[in-house]
Amino acid sequence: MEKLISHYGAYLDQTHPLNEYPRPHFVRKSYFSFNGQWDLTIFASGDRNKARYRGKVTVPFAVESLLSGVPRDVYAPGDLLVYERQIALNIPLDAHYFTLHFEGIDYRYKVIFNQKVIGEQQGGYQALRITLPISEIKKTNQLIVEVYDDTFNQYAEKGKQSLNPGGMWYCATSGIYQSVWGEFLPFAPINGFQTTFDFVDEKLAITLDVEPATFPVIISIPRIGHEDILLEVRTAYTEIPFPHPQLWSSAHPHLYEISFRTPFEEVYGYFGIRSCKIGESPFGKAVMINDEAIFLNGVLDQGYWPESGLTPPSDAAILDDLRLIKRLGFNTARVHMKKASPRYLYHADQLGIYVIQDVPAGGRYSFYHQTLLPTLGFKKVDDHKYAKFGRENPDNRANFYHLIETMVKEFSYSPALIIWCPFNEGWGQFDAALAYDLIKKLDPQRLIDTTSGWFDIAKSDFQSEHIYFKKIKFKLRDQRPYLLSEFGGYSYSPEGHTFHPDKMYGYKKFKTQKEWQDALVELYQTQIVPAIGQGLSGAILTQLSDVEEETNGLISYDRKALKVDEVRFRQLMEMLKF
Repeated sequence: MEKLISHYGAYLDQTHPLNEYPRPHFVRKSYFSFNGQWDLTIFASGDRNKARYRGKVTVPFAVESLLSGVPRDVYAPGDLLVYERQIALNIPLDAHYFTLHFEGIDYRYKVIFNQKVIGEQQGGYQALRITLPISEIKKTNQLIVEVYDDTFNQYAEKGKQSLNPGGMWYCATSGIYQSVWGEFLPFAPINGFQTTFDFVDEKLAITLDVEPATFPVIISIPRIGHEDILLEVRTAYTEIPFPHPQLWSSAHPHLYEISFRTPFEEVYGYFGIRSCKIGESPFGKAVMINDEAIFLNGVLDQGYWPESGLTPPSDAAILDDLRLIKRLGFNTARVHMKKASPRYLYHADQLGIYVIQDVPAGGRYSFYHQTLLPTLGFKKVDDHKYAKFGRENPDNRANFYHLIETMVKEFSYSPALIIWCPFNEGWGQFDAALAYDLIKKLDPQRLIDTTSGWFDIAKSDFQSEHIYFKKIKFKLRDQRPYLLSEFGGYSYSPEGHTFHPDKMYGYKKFKTQKEWQDALVELYQTQIVPAIGQGLSGAILTQLSDVEEETNGLISYDRKALKVDEVRFRQLMEMLKF
C-alpha cells in the first residue's frame, strides 16, 4: 500500500481544518468551529482500564485516516473512542441559547458537556443538534464525545465502508468524521426556512420555522432587473407575487439571496427556482428541468480521498472535484453511497451541477445474490424477504426510514439535488415501494430512482440499470425514462499515483493511458451516443476518481493525475444532448 496524499492534505492546517461556514444555505453571524486538535483516548474493547492510545486527534477526520494523526492500527473495531477538548466562549449579552452541531459521527455516541450528558444518538449519517440554555454555558467548558462504532454488528447503514476493504469496498470510518461547531442563538430565533414556487400564478411561498414570539420578520430579496422585495410578515407561511423569475438550471445556475430580520437577529440564505418532472424528449421520456428535456450526462462521485477517507481534506477539494466535473462537460454528479455535505450541495448549487443523492446502504451484501446473479440476467427478487438482505431487525428497518426522513428534510433547499436513490444494486433493499411512497410524500418536487441497478419495481420514476460486462443494449419496458445509472468502470493505474500498486480493480483493464482513453471514447461514441436516439435519458459513468484499489476514475486517487485529455473529452461530451 502506497502512502498517497493529495496536495490538499499535504498543506492541511491542523489547528483549523475545514473551517468554512458549514451551513451556507442558512447563515447566522455567530459561528464557532471546534474542528482541530482534541484529546483522544482509545479503550480496548470498551474496557476503561485498558487504554491502548492516549494522545491527540485532528477533528473531523476518522481515526482510520492519515489526517487524524492517530497511529495506524491502534484502533480496532469494538474499541471505545473518548474525545475531549476545552471550549472557550465569549458569551454575547443578547444570547439566550447555545447550539452544538455534530455533522457526522460513526456510529453510536453520547455527548457530555460540563460533566452532564446532553445528547445521545446512533447513525453515522445523521447530524445531531443540541441546544442548551445560556445558563449552562461558562467561559470555559468541557466537551466530551464518547463513540462506539458497532456498525458492522447490526447491518447498519455504512455505504461502501468495510472492515475488509478491497475491490469496490473501502476502508471503514469510525468516530468524529464531519465538522463540529456551535452558534449562539437569541430569544425566539429563526430555525430555518423553505421556499416553493407556483409556476402557474408566479408566486413564491416562504415557510419559516419560528416561534410566535419571533414576529415580526422582515424578509428581503434583491432582484436584478426587478424591484427588490421587502416585506414584513407576522405568520410562518406567506406567499409573494414573484413575476418573471430567473430560473435555476445547469446552464444558468441563478440563485436568489434572501435575508430575515427580527427584533432579535438577522440571518441570511439563498434559494433557487426550478421545476423538475418527467416529460417528453425528442426520443422518449426524459427529465424536464424548467420544461426543457435534459440528458443527464453524469459521473459517479464516490467522494473519498487517500489521506482522509469519507471526509474531504478541505473545502477546496470539494470545489475542485465539482469544477472538474463541470469542466469535462458533465452536467450531473451521482453522490454514491455517502451523504453529501451542505458545502458540497452549496458548490453544486453555485456551479450548476445536477445531483443524484444515494441513501447510504445498510443490510447484508451477498456477492452471489446481489452481483453475480443480476449480472447474468437474474433480476427478480422479493424484497419483502428481509433475511436475504440483512433486514430482519425491525429497528434496523426503522433506522433506515429515519435516515431517509432526515436527509430529505436537511437537503430540501438545494435546487441542484433533483433525484433521490434509496437502493443500489439490492444492497440492503427492502420494501422499496414503501421507500418510494415515503420520499414522494416528503419531497414531491424531486424524482426518485428507487432501485438503481438490478431489482426494478414499478414504483420508480426511472427504469434504471447498470451495465458493465456486455454491450449496452436495453429494452423500454414501460413509459418511464431509461436511465443507465452506472456503466464504464474502465481501469487504468497511472504510475506513482496508485494506492495499491500490486492491486488493480475495474471492469476492463488497460496497460496504457492511450489505450484506456481510446476505449472510453469509443464506448461513448459507439454505444452511448447512438442509444440517445433509442430512448436513453441519461448515463452515469463510473467514475470521477480512483478509490483505493478501484482504479476506474477519470483522475487519480490523489487528484494529481488527470487521465483524460480535457479538450478531447469535452468535445465528446458535447455529443450527449437531445
